[in-house]
Amino acid sequence: AREGIEYPVALDPEARVWAAFSNRYWPCLYVLDRNGGVRFRHIGELHEDSPGWDELARQIETLRAAK
Repeated sequence: AREGIEYPVALDPEARVWAAFSNRYWPCLYVLDRNGGVRFRHIGELHEDSPGWDELARQIETLRAAK
């Protein structure tokens, strides 16, 4: 709120989440299923209409359909 950011921001100052995923890349995006399993990982920047973006959308829709 102090910075005027109007959306949630996750902080990991002690790198616990980073370590839990054995992450070695920045940026890196993970999509988890409802049980916490990694279903998709993208290393590097992600831009709308790129192949990685399309795969991200497919993975999310697959997980949403698996309710």
